[in-house]
Amino acid sequence: MTGRARIRWSGQWWRILLVIYLAYTLFFSAQQQLKLWEMGRQKVYLKRQVDLFQEKNRLLQEQINLLGTDEYIEKLAREQLGLIKPGEIPYRAGLPPEMATRR
Repeated sequence: MTGRARIRWSGQWWRILLVIYLAYTLFFSAQQQLKLWEMGRQKVYLKRQVDLFQEKNRLLQEQINLLGTDEYIEKLAREQLGLIKPGEIPYRAGLPPEMATRR
């Protein structure tokens, strides 16, 4: 009888070890799945950021190319510095004098 009881007890140990192993495996595989899901979300976010910065870079490159043209330099000189070409009559849009004094 003690021989049989020992065999049953031994069989229960294998079941307990199997349950512990399965719980351990499920726990860590679930953790890995959560990490993979989070990394996937980060990948999408970073891809959007890369696309955004590439578009900003493209726009800045266009501005750099534009800044080197004579037409743009002339436009800036006229608008920001008020420069005119010889023989031109400057025109400035604004309020008439009588409207300006009512403020």
